[in-house]
Amino acid sequence: MDAEPSVGRSLARIRALLIDMDGVIYFDGATLPGVQEFLSFLRERGIRFAFATNGTNRWPEGHRAKMAGYGIDASDVPIFTAGLAAAEYLAKQGPGRRAYVIGGETLEEQVVQVGGCALDAEQPDYVVVGWSPKFDYDQLETACIAIHRGAKLVLADPDVNDPSPRGPLPGAGAFAAAIMAATGCQAIPIGKPHRAIFEAGLRGLNAEPATSAMLGDRLDSDVAGAAAMGMGSILVLTGLTTPAMLAASPRQPDWVVRNLDELRERWARELG
Repeated sequence: MDAEPSVGRSLARIRALLIDMDGVIYFDGATLPGVQEFLSFLRERGIRFAFATNGTNRWPEGHRAKMAGYGIDASDVPIFTAGLAAAEYLAKQGPGRRAYVIGGETLEEQVVQVGGCALDAEQPDYVVVGWSPKFDYDQLETACIAIHRGAKLVLADPDVNDPSPRGPLPGAGAFAAAIMAATGCQAIPIGKPHRAIFEAGLRGLNAEPATSAMLGDRLDSDVAGAAAMGMGSILVLTGLTTPAMLAASPRQPDWVVRNLDELRERWARELG
C-alpha cells in the first residue's frame, strides 16, 4: 500500500509533522478512526506537530472548539490557516489598504484585524477569496469590476474542490478561477500548496524540512506543497484522494496509508 519513500528518508527520521484536518482528523461531522491514538502516539514519542489547513472560515480558536466537540484536545497545538496567512500577507503590503472579501465574516475579520485593511467593495486594492457557501453572481461581478479597476486578486484557499459524502464540491479555487477567466488576471495564491503555511508551520515547530513531513488527504495541496518545501509527504486515504486517483497521478507521496491506525503502527515499528 505504501508509495516508495524518498531516498534516505524514513518515518523514524521525522521529528515534526504538519497535519491537515478535514479528511484526516474528521470528515462529514465525525472524527475519523484512530485520531486519538495517533495524536497520543505523537505526544508520547516527542514528535512535534501542528495543524495546517486551507480553511478560511474559522480562527484557530474556532478550530480548537470544533475539535473539542469531537473529543479532541488541541488546546496546546498550533494551528495555521490560509485565512490568517492571507491576512498576514496583506499586513506586509503597508497601511491604508482596502479589500473586498469573498469568504464570510471570519475572513473579513482577519483581513481587518490582522491584515490592517478597511473593507471596501467599491474601490478595493485587493479582492480576497476564501471559501463561502454563498458565492454568487453579484460577488463575481463586484470582484471583476474591482480587478478591472486595478485591484489585485489574493487567493487565500487555492483548493478547487472540497471533499463531501456526495463527492468533491466546488472550493474557493473554483470561485477564483471564474474571476480569473472573466478578467484575465492572475491570482496571488496563499494557501497550500504554496509556501506561506508550510513556512509558518516549520517556524512554529522550530523544525527543518528534512526532518519534517506533511500529513494530508490531497495530492494537489498537501503532497505537492510538501515536495516543493523539501519535506516528506504522507497521504492518508480517508478524505478526498481515492486509490484510483492516486494510481492515475504522476504526483506520488513518500508514504501512503489507509488510515491513521496504519500510520501509527508503521511509525512505531520504524522507531523500534
